[in-house]
Amino acid sequence: MPNYRASAVISRPISEVFAYLTDVSAWSNWMSVESVHQLEEGAPRIGTQAEGLMREGHRTDRFSFEITTLEPGRLIGFRTLSGPIDWSGSWEVRALDAARTEVTSQGNMRLRGLRRLLEPFMAGEVRKSEAAELVRLRETLEK
Repeated sequence: MPNYRASAVISRPISEVFAYLTDVSAWSNWMSVESVHQLEEGAPRIGTQAEGLMREGHRTDRFSFEITTLEPGRLIGFRTLSGPIDWSGSWEVRALDAARTEVTSQGNMRLRGLRRLLEPFMAGEVRKSEAAELVRLRETLEK
């Protein structure tokens, strides 16, 4: 099962970074997903569900997920409910000072069906991809 852990320092206050991470509709700005939206109105909370499209090369697949952990100003965790992979992960934020925040992304993925045979070959790509998403997050927030 590919797992990953990556960190990035973002030159923005922790409150801005955490608010952006919990806005699932903004995920497509920095992740390999499209058209993500919450299924119910209101601020995200534990149990909030959302859906969207996951990009994998030229292919897109529908997926849904739920927020499993939410500690305001510190941690957001999620897991997929449907889609091409079983994926659980989290983003932890930590203020380095008033203007800089460290974001640590970690999680694990398991492909579904016959694609599971490819997992041993994908671990490095998963780690590289997740680290690249944090770079895009930093670039997006520092604009």
